[in-house]
Amino acid sequence: MAEFGYHTIGAGFENHSNAAIYANAHTYSPAEDGVLDSIFVHCRKSSDGTIQVKFALYDVSDGSLVAETVEIDVIFDGGAYHWYEAAVVGDIDVFAVKNYRFAWKQSDSLYVNKDVGSLDRKYDMEAYGDPWPDPSNWSTETGKPRIFCLCNIHARRS
Repeated sequence: MAEFGYHTIGAGFENHSNAAIYANAHTYSPAEDGVLDSIFVHCRKSSDGTIQVKFALYDVSDGSLVAETVEIDVIFDGGAYHWYEAAVVGDIDVFAVKNYRFAWKQSDSLYVNKDVGSLDRKYDMEAYGDPWPDPSNWSTETGKPRIFCLCNIHARRS
């Protein structure tokens, strides 16, 4: 199994509301072609209780939705960050020659671990219960850092 994305755990964090879909402005490509298994992010719930989170992968060339995940629960754990992983819906091929953008949305406030530094972030004002936009209609918010998201892939068997 291989991974692609951004997996260096940084020193910062950022709170995201449930009023938008968020995405890294930075894009990623797998080292080899494969089948997407799951997407995960390093995050924590902001207070007591449980919230739901979903992830998606977009093709940067045309903004099309490539994959989405099942909904997962993020449970408050005293403020500790954890990697949360969600299985991809369907049998989705990813290609080394393509650039992809990670996106996520949550049902309530969520803290995501981030790099300290000034980069751009993408967002789309869509409610949690709305379908993933396809194609995406990203707006850019400047001065926002990379979020720690990864994809697991495995080789396609002939």
